[in-house]
Amino acid sequence: MPPLTYLNRWRMLLAQRALRDGDVRVGSLASELGYASESAFSTAFKREVGESPLRYRHRVRDELSARTASLQV
Repeated sequence: MPPLTYLNRWRMLLAQRALRDGDVRVGSLASELGYASESAFSTAFKREVGESPLRYRHRVRDELSARTASLQV
C-alpha cells in the first residue's frame, strides 16, 4: 500500500473513532488530523467512508444506542 494511501486510511480511522466516541467538532477534528479546512476533511471523509462526518456520527451513535437498548430488555 502506498504511504499516502496508508496515511489517509489511518486518518479516517482516527476520525471515525473520534466521531463515534467523542463530541469533537468536525472543524477541530479536521485541524487535528492535518487538513487545511473542514471542507477538505469532509470531502476526504465522504470519499473514504461513503457518508459525511456528521451523518456518520449520527448513524453510528443511533446504532450503538439501539444495541444498548436491546441488551437492556
